[in-house]
Amino acid sequence: MVHKSKLIVLTIFTFSIIALLLLISQISLACYLAPGTYYMYCYSGNYCEKDEDCGDVPISAYDFAVDFGGCVMAYAAGQYYNIEGSCSSLSESCTCSEREARWYTSPSYPGQICKRRDGWYCDAGIKEGKYDPEDGCIICSNKIQIERFGCSYDISTWECEALCGASPVCDELSPDISLPDSCASWKLEVYRRCNSDCTYSSTTYYCDPSKCGESKSCGGQTFYCIYENGQWKWSTSKPTGFCCSNTDCPGYDPNTKLKLHCNPNTYRCEPRACTSDAGCDNGDCCDTITGARDCKANGTILSF
Repeated sequence: MVHKSKLIVLTIFTFSIIALLLLISQISLACYLAPGTYYMYCYSGNYCEKDEDCGDVPISAYDFAVDFGGCVMAYAAGQYYNIEGSCSSLSESCTCSEREARWYTSPSYPGQICKRRDGWYCDAGIKEGKYDPEDGCIICSNKIQIERFGCSYDISTWECEALCGASPVCDELSPDISLPDSCASWKLEVYRRCNSDCTYSSTTYYCDPSKCGESKSCGGQTFYCIYENGQWKWSTSKPTGFCCSNTDCPGYDPNTKLKLHCNPNTYRCEPRACTSDAGCDNGDCCDTITGARDCKANGTILSF
């Protein structure tokens, strides 16, 4: 019985040691990014070619590997590369390993493909998306960002994203919402909206000679299309004497008594030299005798 008990204890101890060693070996194995030198080749049919246009200069990049590590984020090097290959100088044909994506350890531009791997053999927590400087790695569904992720988080989202193809105006906004009016001197935008598919729509009004004097509501204010300082613009008020036609210039100039007309160059009401008594106010007469073409009081004696 003593020998049998010792045998049982020894067996249990042996299995425990083996299990512990296996556990330690598994724990020590984890995903990380290993540096390497990689080559890109041009493929034609079932073989690959190497020439100046193929980018045969090697790059220094990284690939997923198993060693001491953990969860890692990687960012695409931009092409598919081979670990190694050999080429014939006579036929310029090459034998290459299967092309695979290679990676960098940090992002360098918006929209760059990003990937997460974790686990003992880089086979857990795998996700791939696009790099967004504002949100990190994101996943798109049509034009909507539905998730952002990293090594320590997976967050569900539902917002328009320019990197997913949404209108830049709607970037980071919820789909199907109205936006405030945009009221600028050169353009009025009303009925602004990010639609359910993250496209942008609005009604836009520009100010030009064809819209002279028109009024539009924007942001709760009334804007007028006017001409001022050599340019057409939207303004919340009309300048003194502003006009678009002669009908906007009733009456006569109080100083000269001349009838007012709209100057087509300045869009301002200005007195114009008279051609008859109708061009003068208050019964004055138009001086066509001396050629002055101004208004003089009725009965004024003119000297030659």
